[in-house]
Amino acid sequence: MNLETLFQEWEKVYKENGINEPFVKDGIVDKDKYQGIVWILKDTNDYRKPINELIKSVVETNDKKSGLWKGITWHNVGRSTAKLLNPYITFDEAEKQRKKSLLNIAVLNLKKISGGAKVSDKTMLNFVDGYEKFIIKELELLEPKIVVLGGTFGFIKNILKLKKKEKNIYESELFPNVTFIKAYHPGARIKKRKYFEQF
Repeated sequence: MNLETLFQEWEKVYKENGINEPFVKDGIVDKDKYQGIVWILKDTNDYRKPINELIKSVVETNDKKSGLWKGITWHNVGRSTAKLLNPYITFDEAEKQRKKSLLNIAVLNLKKISGGAKVSDKTMLNFVDGYEKFIIKELELLEPKIVVLGGTFGFIKNILKLKKKEKNIYESELFPNVTFIKAYHPGARIKKRKYFEQF
């Protein structure tokens, strides 16, 4: 099975459950530059096309006017990814690398339909409960080395059977060679340096 087949099955189950809004795909941003870092997030913010394709296009064309850059989410993801790739990087250097670092990631949104600036915990659980096998299968297909749970820890800790290893680092019996990091949502209203320093 590949991601495309998985998404077709997932979308079919959405429709069977009365969810008829456009199914928003995600996944690896750039297959040639992917470093096994997966960001598990909630959903896209009012975007209905494949988010991984949008990120790749915006970064490669240096589209400074894209809505991707309006909020803090993808800036925080980029800086933090730069730090995951190089633990000794300074904040200022990560700031310079934040956009191109996005080419090294994959995105897995738990809720595969577009949302807004906020989504309730109850809504999120409706898109997790009953869809566990799809979430696990997507993560398997992405073959991660590091998984960042960006504000999603509480929704999937039981699904992934996460056990605390140290501070905000977890391990999973389902993915024994993968490091899981519990982090704030990258859109959280905290100082960007504080977000960066979690990693």
